[in-house]
Amino acid sequence: MKVIFCIGETTEEWDEGLTNEVLARQLDALRVHTESWNYDYLVIAYEPIWALGTGKIATFDQAQDAHQFIR
Repeated sequence: MKVIFCIGETTEEWDEGLTNEVLARQLDALRVHTESWNYDYLVIAYEPIWALGTGKIATFDQAQDAHQFIR
């Protein structure tokens, strides 16, 4: 079984240019709780909160920037 850990920022955080800071905070929280895990069973998914059910979507470049930061 794999765990999918979804991370992303709110509209306000995006507007303020805080995406990477928000993602870093969320990844730090994950790291604290998964130090002894086998990461082969973990998937990190970027989905900005502002895109959930709003009809707005992240552009290719926005998603790529977030993915690069996560890596």
